[in-house]
Amino acid sequence: MKFCCASILFFTLVVGVFSANPTTIDDLSNTIESYKVWCQHHAKKVDLKRFGIWQSNFRLVEEHNKNYNGGLTTFYLSMKTKNADMTNKEY
Repeated sequence: MKFCCASILFFTLVVGVFSANPTTIDDLSNTIESYKVWCQHHAKKVDLKRFGIWQSNFRLVEEHNKNYNGGLTTFYLSMKTKNADMTNKEY
């Protein structure tokens, strides 16, 4: 019985770890793994400078969408766009 419970726990942990990594552009989070998925989707090279900009934009989008979900703004933002790694000045 102990072996069975340990096996189930191990399987659950392994599945949880692998399912936490994004596999599509719809599963993005503010991580390097998500940035790599985003780069692949948009045929861009992974660049640490761009990743920093992307992370900053991701935080802005998350904050804005919290306000949207709270009824404080009238539109929703997304990180799916190919321009998500650009600064306002570059855009």
